Amino acid sequence: ATMALLAEQCEDATSSQFVTQIQRCKTILSRITADGGVMRAEAGAPMGLQEFLTGTIKEWQRDHPAISLKWQVGGVENLRIVAEQGFGHAIVNLLSNAADASPHSVICVASWTAHTLTILIEDAGEGVPADLQASLGEVVGMTTKPDGMGLGLFLTKSIVKRLEGKLELISVAGKGTTAHVTIPLKRITL
Repeated sequence: ATMALLAEQCEDATSSQFVTQIQRCKTILSRITADGGVMRAEAGAPMGLQEFLTGTIKEWQRDHPAISLKWQVGGVENLRIVAEQGFGHAIVNLLSNAADASPHSVICVASWTAHTLTILIEDAGEGVPADLQASLGEVVGMTTKPDGMGLGLFLTKSIVKRLEGKLELISVAGKGTTAHVTIPLKRITL
């Protein structure tokens, strides 16, 4: 709130960008705190895993019609899950990061076994420098984007950890980055 007040009082060219980033930060934090840090039934309705993933991806695609997204979703059976909002936001954030890196080519593949959900989100961007790969998502403020704050990936990684999952960024210079998420289904299934 203090940062927002100070940004509004600034009159230079960067203040509007600062205000926009603060608002984005407030929105993300509001969503995360609404989840309360734990999985709750009221965080979302019980639904099929395939329906949840397909709906999340399609909603993101509707909001980003200019992005070329190829996607595939499927698994051993359509397990019933609690469609937790925080988890949906984590997927959306990874898709948005990939689109920022390569708006012409984003691929999302979600699959599951009886025990594990795996989501791969691949971009064809420049890749993440090797010296930053381990730090991204670990520290707020670590970013590769000129106008980024490093908050989205940090919150995404926190959500995945809360679900006892793992998020890895696999990057090859000049060929892009793949976000590899694994979640134990016991954390989200009914």
